[in-house]
Amino acid sequence: MRVCGCLCGLLLALALAATPVSAQSRYWVAAGGTGRSGTSVEDAFGSLAQARDALRARSDASITGDITVLVLPGTYRLTETLTLEARDSGRAGHAVIYRAAATDRPTVLSGGRRVDGWRVVTVNGRAAWQAALPKDLLPEGLRDLYVDGHRRPRARSQAIVPEGMWRNEKGQPLGLVLDGPEVAGYARPTDLQVRQQITWRHYILSVTGVQPGDRGRTNVALKEVPEWLAPTFVGFKSCAPVILENAVELLDEPGEWYFDRASALLTYLPMPGEDMAKVEVVAPAVERLLVIQGANDLRFEGLTFAEAGWTSPNTEGWFGYDPGFATKGRGLAGGLSLANVYATDARRVRFERCSFERLGGVGLHLNQVDDSQVNGCVFADISADGLGLGSVLDPKRAPERLSVTNNLFWRTNQDYRMGAALLAGKLLDAQIHHNMVVDVPYIGLLVNKLFGNAPARYGALSVRYNRIVNTMGSTADGGAFYTWMDGSSDGTPSVFSDNYISGVHGRDSQGVYLDNDCRYWTVERNVIDGTLGCWYLMKGSHHTLRDNYTDNARSRRMDLHQEPGIVEEGTVVDATANWAARPVAKATVEAAGLQPAYRDLLGRLPAGRGKNQAPTIVLAPSATTGLLDALRLTARLTDDGQPHNVLHYAWTKVSGPGEVSFYGQQTRALSLPVAFSVPGEYVLRLTATDLAAEVHADVKVTVTAADKGQEIAQGRPEAAYTASAVNTPGEAAARAFDGQSGTCWYPGFPGVGWVQVDLGREATLTRVEMLLRNDTGDHTLSRTEFEVLASNDPAFGSYTVLGQQGLDADPQAGGIWTANVPSGLPAFRYVRRWKRFGFDGVVNELRVYAR
Repeated sequence: MRVCGCLCGLLLALALAATPVSAQSRYWVAAGGTGRSGTSVEDAFGSLAQARDALRARSDASITGDITVLVLPGTYRLTETLTLEARDSGRAGHAVIYRAAATDRPTVLSGGRRVDGWRVVTVNGRAAWQAALPKDLLPEGLRDLYVDGHRRPRARSQAIVPEGMWRNEKGQPLGLVLDGPEVAGYARPTDLQVRQQITWRHYILSVTGVQPGDRGRTNVALKEVPEWLAPTFVGFKSCAPVILENAVELLDEPGEWYFDRASALLTYLPMPGEDMAKVEVVAPAVERLLVIQGANDLRFEGLTFAEAGWTSPNTEGWFGYDPGFATKGRGLAGGLSLANVYATDARRVRFERCSFERLGGVGLHLNQVDDSQVNGCVFADISADGLGLGSVLDPKRAPERLSVTNNLFWRTNQDYRMGAALLAGKLLDAQIHHNMVVDVPYIGLLVNKLFGNAPARYGALSVRYNRIVNTMGSTADGGAFYTWMDGSSDGTPSVFSDNYISGVHGRDSQGVYLDNDCRYWTVERNVIDGTLGCWYLMKGSHHTLRDNYTDNARSRRMDLHQEPGIVEEGTVVDATANWAARPVAKATVEAAGLQPAYRDLLGRLPAGRGKNQAPTIVLAPSATTGLLDALRLTARLTDDGQPHNVLHYAWTKVSGPGEVSFYGQQTRALSLPVAFSVPGEYVLRLTATDLAAEVHADVKVTVTAADKGQEIAQGRPEAAYTASAVNTPGEAAARAFDGQSGTCWYPGFPGVGWVQVDLGREATLTRVEMLLRNDTGDHTLSRTEFEVLASNDPAFGSYTVLGQQGLDADPQAGGIWTANVPSGLPAFRYVRRWKRFGFDGVVNELRVYAR
């Protein structure tokens, strides 16, 4: 579209006033421009690529100053990556500047395509809208969709606990076993993906097929479940909740969408009041918006980079292996996910007051880049990390002299949650000052461990005056500031000081986290409040913590690799967090975050931070089950994402005559199996909070009596009780079956192992019960991360899982954990309890019932 003459004249006057450069050093670009020279508004180029090509044609002798490419407001929809190489560098000591020509309207470089041609269809009994996309546009499918600038989620299930891992006859994992036959009837099961969060790790796995399983269940085959993921503490687990994504059958909430790769049809369930004839729907079609490869002396000012995607995780999956380190997905660089704007082998590159919004990968990644700046930029609504610096995987060297100041980060890591708003590898002489981080699901600022070889020189980082608010919203074991990396290669401390941290909401999460064997950090004059875990957790050595303020008296030092050189002094604990009454703390809080000249960026946060609506819960009001029958709790929980995009929930028992076993991770599962120790009337409650409002809903469960048979594990000969290890003779395997609550079997540290009983005959089992406390106190970790198996092979070369427990301790101290054995299983002779994760494998009593 041509720009009207009066507007062009105004913009030209503004640009000339702000940029006093000669005519031959200025080029113009306009959305829809058809010019050939680009030397005037009337003859403006239609794309930045045309301006780049014009600059390539110029000789060095013709360049006497900086060259400015003025980009008029509008949306520039890229069909391919804009690439800047060595020949596109500034020359003769001057820079090439790509600048938005005005500030009153955005100048957007978009990788998206408008979706039009909508028609009304009926899906799952609801009125939906459907449109066709070009089949060759997105061969790997669609992961991101934006409606009037708002991210919309793919169709997905509620969080459910699987029935177990589906394995072949050799015990190798093939996928998951899900309750019920519904998934087996899905029209396109290979479009499905399975999402799972385990403490800090996050997995997105592709489905290759489904098939009916036994007892009305469904086996879901996954493209890859490598053994190194399946059995470990932080690996993929069948006992942890999963979310199924991208099936038309899951399209049941307003705002959800589904993309059928085979037909290239996009189906969208509109939000209340949305008129598809009036809204703008954008689907990303380009992955890399801008790549800088070997170019120097470049500046980008006032531009918005938006609506680029990243699709290979749709087919390859995504394994968030460690904070900020991904192991799957085409386009990875230095261990980070694909970046929609990427620079490497470059010097003197500056991004000033740019925006990185509505993106499907990392917003901006400066890999091997020196003497460069990111200043006054906005990173908002991004699928992966906001800003990546350097590499966490085998860097050639540490990038030098980077400055990252006065940037605003809001809701990064919306799809790939194991990352950070700002993630740095090993750097040399870098400044990270006056940034603001708001509402991220994991870490705010992360200086990560290096995987592979370290560069010869690194360190001297200055991380100061930053404001980090509301982190760790949906993950665990992390912190607002996290590092697993030495502060330097020569023992000179890096500095984390004068920062304000508020609201760290995850379990086992800290304000400052100096992990494992990192060394040489000075942490001083920070103010830290609202942490759910500790105000700091330190595992390394040669650190100094000085004159910090916190409302949380809890802190942790762990012995891992600690050496002399730990100094902690001057910590002030004020449980009221009344920092206004403490001059030093008050000055820190006031100075942290964006400096006054950049606080206008707060007004550029995307829309959606409106009035908070409390979460809503839908439960069936009542249920009846037999004592030995399987009961699965189901719930529907919705929330508007306000105020901080955090939603915590948990099942608890309100009343009832016995214990209730909530299988799996009850704080992250909405649909999960449940069992009761005795018959009677129970009331179970699901509680949810978005940190501003808390709601709950109750379900009444009537448990009818049933004959569970006889307990047949006790009274067997001593040789019938075996175990992987025994700590002391007083804790032999037989002690787990002797009927004495005060005795136990314990394999010793670290607690990984198994104990089993030979029942002496094949028996039709009905129930397994486990007492999880002895007279010396509660063994919390013994109530987590275990399975009870049955087999007719004493070596358990093949087996059936009778019951399992995830990371949440269940039941409470003194209770009985119960697993009912489904009817229709064969008779078994051997029963084994094994611990998937170490630290406390105590078993006080294991009871096996049979008829």
